[in-house]
Amino acid sequence: TYVHKPHPKSAEELQKDELFYGENIIYRDQAQKHEGHGVVLHTSWNGKDARNLNAVRGRINPHLGYRNFHGLLGDNKAFEYIIAESIAPGAMPKSQALGDMLSLNSFRNIHSLRQELTRLIQVEQPNLTLIQSKTEKLLELLFQYIEVKFPEGAFLKNFNEYATGDLGNQVTTFTQKADYYAAEFTQRLAHASPEARRDWNESFLSEMMTEPYETGAKFTAKLLVSPADILVQQRVKIETTLLGFPKEFRVDFMNGAAIFSRPRYSHEYLPQETREALEAFEQFLRQAPPEIQHLSGGADLAKLENGDWVILEFNFGANSGSLMPEIFPITANLIKSQLQGEPTPLIESLDQVFDQGLVAQRNYLKRLQHDTDLWFKKSIDEMSKSEVARYFRDRYLSEWTESPSHASSQSLLSNLAKLFDGTFSPETRDPDLLIRGAENYMSRVLLEGGQ
Repeated sequence: TYVHKPHPKSAEELQKDELFYGENIIYRDQAQKHEGHGVVLHTSWNGKDARNLNAVRGRINPHLGYRNFHGLLGDNKAFEYIIAESIAPGAMPKSQALGDMLSLNSFRNIHSLRQELTRLIQVEQPNLTLIQSKTEKLLELLFQYIEVKFPEGAFLKNFNEYATGDLGNQVTTFTQKADYYAAEFTQRLAHASPEARRDWNESFLSEMMTEPYETGAKFTAKLLVSPADILVQQRVKIETTLLGFPKEFRVDFMNGAAIFSRPRYSHEYLPQETREALEAFEQFLRQAPPEIQHLSGGADLAKLENGDWVILEFNFGANSGSLMPEIFPITANLIKSQLQGEPTPLIESLDQVFDQGLVAQRNYLKRLQHDTDLWFKKSIDEMSKSEVARYFRDRYLSEWTESPSHASSQSLLSNLAKLFDGTFSPETRDPDLLIRGAENYMSRVLLEGGQ
């Protein structure tokens, strides 16, 4: 694994890095020594810093893609849809480029409002109150027009958005947030330079997109300056779990093979759906040409209410985040363990603690500083209790599944209650969700087994 930082100065720091990233780390100041050897994982997302991708290359570099395909795709959701449709029509929900919709006569009022806003923004002293009001009107009208063509509602994509599903800040036509998006856009506009406002090109977009999670500001800027390749994707009816979470899964793939699957939003234990998601994406890959089969990344799949599986979007290269321990330390180490055929130090240490029993598991959780997951972690010290608790819970359920019974299910729930009691702060919901997820899974297994 290539890590874009210098080699640690102490043995203790190195040990922490190996728990975090796994062994066989290539540091920035060692890069040239490893040129051309073995498989190198580049886990920083595409485009973050070219040096992260070019500093070292192995014989196989799965995250750099097949020839220049990753560079061509980038995060272009419109291209992704075209590719998916050409491979397996209907593999993704119905989508359309906003540029094609704006060419329709019915959208002429949108053109007028965009032109008016452009004039208001480009003056020397823009009236921000008026701009916010006009922006809200533009967005409300746009969402209304889109829902004429997409009556189920739609998601708006392809405007340099990032982790919107994880953070719950997706731009949609059905969440009625036009006022919020307009306010966010106007607040960001107040900091834009006069030169960028006058130039009305990539420099304006760059200044309006400085905050990665301000999706309202980013979407509105894109809509005003270059709306053609914004993607409008139909809202589909996704089946929900017993706890009410959507059955959406991230499937990571590498060199044409689906290698790992995990629920995106649920605390539940869903091994059957996890396998189904892997199989559905494997089937898609088998239909793809070699150039696509050799790509790596992550795909978001959802199980619909009618039982079908659809691909919602791709995250090519390292953009999936699953191999970034800064975001998913346990997931990243599980995948690396699978790739190398033996557990990483982190997975080995977690398994040792699990095997030592309930007291050791409780003590391990108590030593961790954070109850819930931090979005971006700087070291293994910031791994959360919730992440480790879920790993222990899943280990318990995996063992229980080998010989399920009512008696052992009650014993398992009792152990989980003891494991979590007093190890989390009272306001943390994760322990309850983990226990309820375990209870639902075991009830389903016992019911299907006739017990």
